[in-house]
Amino acid sequence: SVYFLTDRISGHNVDIMPLKIRLWECPMCGQTHDRDENAANNILAEGLSVLACGETIRPGQSTGTSQRNRKAIGVSL
Repeated sequence: SVYFLTDRISGHNVDIMPLKIRLWECPMCGQTHDRDENAANNILAEGLSVLACGETIRPGQSTGTSQRNRKAIGVSL
């Protein structure tokens, strides 16, 4: 499998990069990127948005945890 990458600092798009390459350097700004670290940051951001908004990752599905249920189990936003 191959994926397309974008440097968030310079906006440079890397056309195709195989998954076996875990670190890459942006040719525009020289910033080194770790794909695993980026994936972890994306998962964290998505999880926090789900917690804050009560939304699921897939549109049209309910989380099963309403605002009332979150208060009952001690989850604060």
